[in-house]
Amino acid sequence: MRDLQHQIRQNQLEQELFQSNSSPEFRSEAIAIANSCNEAYEDLIKFYHEFEHQRPSNWRMIRNHRNVHLYQGPATKSHRIPVSYRFTTQIDATIEEVQAHMSNLTTADMKDTMEKYADGIIDMRALRHIQGPYNNEPDLHILVRWFANEFPKPLKNRDFCVAEIQNGCTLASGHRAWALVQHSVQLQSCPDISKAISIQYQRAKIHHFGLLFVETLPGLIDVFVHLEIDFKGYTPSWLYPLIIKRRALSLAKLNEFMHARRQGQLGLQTPVAQRKHCQYCARKFSPLWWKIHCYYCGEVRVAFLNQMSY
Repeated sequence: MRDLQHQIRQNQLEQELFQSNSSPEFRSEAIAIANSCNEAYEDLIKFYHEFEHQRPSNWRMIRNHRNVHLYQGPATKSHRIPVSYRFTTQIDATIEEVQAHMSNLTTADMKDTMEKYADGIIDMRALRHIQGPYNNEPDLHILVRWFANEFPKPLKNRDFCVAEIQNGCTLASGHRAWALVQHSVQLQSCPDISKAISIQYQRAKIHHFGLLFVETLPGLIDVFVHLEIDFKGYTPSWLYPLIIKRRALSLAKLNEFMHARRQGQLGLQTPVAQRKHCQYCARKFSPLWWKIHCYYCGEVRVAFLNQMSY
């Protein structure tokens, strides 16, 4: 069934590209991106089913914080970093709310994300929309995205050029799901700027980053994340687990964001750019002590601050 769906999707893309009179090189590149995205999407579904129903013994839990479970296991592909990570948690939300929060398809959405709740993302742009949506797949989007992440000084900030697919589906269990999957691509339209004198970025590589949201009950979402990443350049060994844990902890804030969206409270939050220090412990913000909004009052505080301390 999925093979047929992918063939229909590819036929639709080829027809669109032909009608647009695009160059053969562009058509070939777009089809390759779409095919790699479809493959990565299927990989994420497979990872989820294996992890949920078999829980391979070579995955060990290395952290459990605020109901976010972080696991470390072997890489699924051969590359320089021989490990991958998985996160699981539950949030109170609907598929539609998650999709509205995570999709970042418009300039306004991306600006909103970076201003209000992005962890360490200092810039983000959708460079090219490849495919979707369709009447039979209204949630399908395949695109090329560039974004930059803040790193501790004196290390260079990391930037990424990724192919991304977003789509909804119904799993074999009958549950509705929505997924966002990214992997790095090399494109002339998104050059590596690590050699630029005026811009201090190091181009990093995502082998696989997948977010899967499964609506197990109305208003209850199981979250599954698979991550394989190479930060490239000079990266101290102690920094990998710290950044991975930071990504895992960001999942713990999803409930807060969903609640704030639902209650229309985001407009009452203090813009993060207005605060240089935590409003509760006075600690100066940095890539190691990052900003989040207080769930109750909307002020800006350190992410590690114990919730019960205020």
